[in-house]
Amino acid sequence: MNNYLVGGPLMESGYLAVDLFFIISGFVNSHALSRMVEATGSTPGFLRARLRRLYPLFALGLALGFSIELAKALAAAEPGRAATKAISELAVSMLAVPDFRETMVVPLNPVFWSLILEALAYWLHGHVLWSIPAARLRIGVGIGLAGLVGIAFGMGSLDLGANRETFALAAYRIAFGYAAGMLLYRLFQAGRLPRLETGGALIALSALAVFASPVAPALRPVYDLIAVALIFPILVAAAAETDLDGALRSPVLWAGRMSYALYALHVPILFLVVFVIRITIGRSLAIAPDAMLCLAFMATLTLVTILASGFNRRLAAAGGGIEPALAASRGVDPVGRS
Repeated sequence: MNNYLVGGPLMESGYLAVDLFFIISGFVNSHALSRMVEATGSTPGFLRARLRRLYPLFALGLALGFSIELAKALAAAEPGRAATKAISELAVSMLAVPDFRETMVVPLNPVFWSLILEALAYWLHGHVLWSIPAARLRIGVGIGLAGLVGIAFGMGSLDLGANRETFALAAYRIAFGYAAGMLLYRLFQAGRLPRLETGGALIALSALAVFASPVAPALRPVYDLIAVALIFPILVAAAAETDLDGALRSPVLWAGRMSYALYALHVPILFLVVFVIRITIGRSLAIAPDAMLCLAFMATLTLVTILASGFNRRLAAAGGGIEPALAASRGVDPVGRS
């Protein structure tokens, strides 16, 4: 929403949520893969499970983006050329590869640049990374961190990856984050993470504070590096050792079930809702841009919730539901620590 708010950004550093997600992803997928290897002695099932989990909403997000581009094409000066361009973009993006012909590597749904890198990380994890020694994993973390330092001071921030000029540089973001998450999981599994006495609410509020805090441009590189290399690993370590119970449990589990769908679908749905509001309410009422955008966001969240609820029910019925609690890998009651 930041690019459309007249009154200034709500989450000035919101792009760092991608780096936090990369760390979480390396952590939880290490858990899922280790359980699968223990159960079956192989990794192909992990890759199939990831594909079954990610691709349907990936395809739906592209289809929604394509429908919007197709609608724009009908109103374009050369509708045939615009429609052909949209079809070409859809065909390339459906293969989950970057489209370097366009400014944005996934023009129909720009946030999907990170999912392409995620898919590559899953493939490497399932084929190579799951069995490498911790010492080599630390080397990977170090290489990723060195790249982040160079990017932060060279580019001014870590907010990159969506366009063709910076997509390759974003490999350092996932290299550090995913490897750091894997390393944290190994420490967790070995019982070597410090038990940080924090509650779930404090962890969540700390993450939000990182995203929302205003930062002077001169301090942006240092801020981003401290957040990604220090604060986020601490938050993930604290979350892994936090008992999730009481009033927080239900809303956190609900948010977890909705999170991927919200990420995959929010951009095209938000654009669609804003368009509908502009041609209906916006023409008859003097509505402030910020208020209109907040209304659009609430409508988007509602639509995503409806779509995701049905998707998650089908996924669970097919046996691809959310993994049991992480704590089960250490013999802890899965109802508690997760």
